[in-house]
Amino acid sequence: YPMAIHEHHEFWRELALKLITSQSLPLRLFGWEQVGKLIEDCEVHQPPPRSYIVSGAGTAWVNGRYEFDPRRVLENGYVNPAGDVQYVHHVPVDVDNPEQQQQQGGVAGKTLTLFRCTMRSQQKWWFLSEADADQPGTDKDIDYYQHKSKKWQEKKPPDFGWLTCRSGEDPPPTLKSLSVMVPPGEEYNTLEHKLAKWAIENGVIELVLGDSIHREIVSRSTELIKFLAGMCNVDDPIEPVVRDGVASPMQTDMIPNQYCLRASHLLMAWKTCINTRDDAVSTQIYQLLVSILPSLSDELAIPLIKAIHESLVQSLDKGEDHFLKVSQFCCTVAEKFWDPEGKTIPVDESFESMDNKTRNEILSLLWAVLTHKDALTLKTYMNIERFTFAEIGRQQDEVAETMREKFLAQCKDFLGNQNEE
Repeated sequence: YPMAIHEHHEFWRELALKLITSQSLPLRLFGWEQVGKLIEDCEVHQPPPRSYIVSGAGTAWVNGRYEFDPRRVLENGYVNPAGDVQYVHHVPVDVDNPEQQQQQGGVAGKTLTLFRCTMRSQQKWWFLSEADADQPGTDKDIDYYQHKSKKWQEKKPPDFGWLTCRSGEDPPPTLKSLSVMVPPGEEYNTLEHKLAKWAIENGVIELVLGDSIHREIVSRSTELIKFLAGMCNVDDPIEPVVRDGVASPMQTDMIPNQYCLRASHLLMAWKTCINTRDDAVSTQIYQLLVSILPSLSDELAIPLIKAIHESLVQSLDKGEDHFLKVSQFCCTVAEKFWDPEGKTIPVDESFESMDNKTRNEILSLLWAVLTHKDALTLKTYMNIERFTFAEIGRQQDEVAETMREKFLAQCKDFLGNQNEE
């Protein structure tokens, strides 16, 4: 990055902090608008991955590690912002088995390219190809796989959703990005890392959910919390760069994924929700927590769902009335992820995109609400029931099958106890 961009962001973060800690609500709201714009600008200046691992392709020689094209890197080690994103892979030569290489089409030693091409429709698609030496990016390329990318997938190669071209063989591959294309030693020092560090060290999430909580601020904090959730698994471990026998201080001092969302932040949000008497604030917290669920890892999502489930148990044991708030959270889940035809919600934001353990915990929570002694008094009962039954009724779904067996056993136990009474 040019130093000016880093200095500008540093000033911008300091300004945003002054605004969001102001006593004036209009200034705080304006400050949160700046936080949203900071996140957007970090994305604009996000360096591309250093390399990609391509695996699972039916055309075996397409698999391998694709490195960022060094011709598109500036002398300072950063990527030329005016250049196209492109990765190259040199098919290894197996000198010990020339016959097998001949059977594979004689591609050993050739260069394959992972690149973006602007189509006649002005859409930008990704290709895994053997580029023509004289006219790359034309019909003369040998295309093995392609990705008909949506607008939000144009910046960097998507991991999933690849299609097989005429020259390739099924199945299409999956991709995995590694590290980021910055000078050695700066991998954990991008604008995103600095923003995450700023948010954690200044207790910005605590400001949102603290004593001065306000529903408008909660709603505006969603993007930051999603951003911090995304920072939990963004870093790949890197080896220290040794210069003159000394390891780079930046790399030895920084810890991968050090500044990101924590389970304690989510538990704080739920605690605030059940303690506040402001229904508008509670509603915003439900929406906040549910909206970020697809972004959360198991380590974040499961402690949250367990805490909400525990609130329901405490309502029974201690005479506390958390049932209504737990049911409202469950209704928010049911309404957010209700998509019977699978056409409304993007795949990466759907209920199915969550890990099986997380889905298991959520369905257990929904079932606990549906079987609560006061469940039939809920106005939202039908919404929760509709979503829960649709999910546990899925065929060839590991979570659904487990839940069906679990819930059937509970029903048998309940009926058995009723007969005994």
